[in-house]
Amino acid sequence: RVHELSKAWVGASLLEYTQTRRTRFTFTHQNKRYIAAYKPLPASIGKDWTIGVVVPEDDFTGPLKAADRGVMLISLLILAVAVIATTFLARSISQPIVRLTEATTRIRNLDLDEKTTISSPIREIQLMEDAVSAMKTGLRSFRRYVPATLVRQLIETGEDARLGGQTRELTLLFSDVTDFTARSEGMPPQELMVHLSEYLDELTRLIIEHGGTVDK
Repeated sequence: RVHELSKAWVGASLLEYTQTRRTRFTFTHQNKRYIAAYKPLPASIGKDWTIGVVVPEDDFTGPLKAADRGVMLISLLILAVAVIATTFLARSISQPIVRLTEATTRIRNLDLDEKTTISSPIREIQLMEDAVSAMKTGLRSFRRYVPATLVRQLIETGEDARLGGQTRELTLLFSDVTDFTARSEGMPPQELMVHLSEYLDELTRLIIEHGGTVDK
């Protein structure tokens, strides 16, 4: 008899059948789904018997669910690898561009001494780096003949260096070293260069601190 079985879900399926008289149905017992089918035997058998088949749904769908979980895990793994690869690729593109931006900002401030070496597998970025390096070399040469402060002012104001100039009130300082000729004639060139460099360094520092421009 059903109540003598140790499987309570079989009894639950029979109860569902007697209440609904559905021959095929699914039901839930203790949070687990089952599939049931009932078929009364023909009257010619002479017995009022009914054959019932009750199985856990996982017997049929378990492998499919396991396969779904496997596919889901593989998909998540592929997605993670794709995200990591995309992030790496994006950084390989963005970092050289950021460094180029920093290099151009330093060039705008006439900071031309720092060497910038940017390597990128992307041809266009490498061409930009070559162009920035060439521009820096050209500006270094230009700075030898035009005061850096004046060039910086032109860059900041957006004005072009053109003939004609402007009329302004200026304060000019002409400086000379007393008895320079006599001193230089009696001093070795190397020693003279050291003393002259110290003098010019100090004088240049004072002029720049007061907002002046060293023209020569």
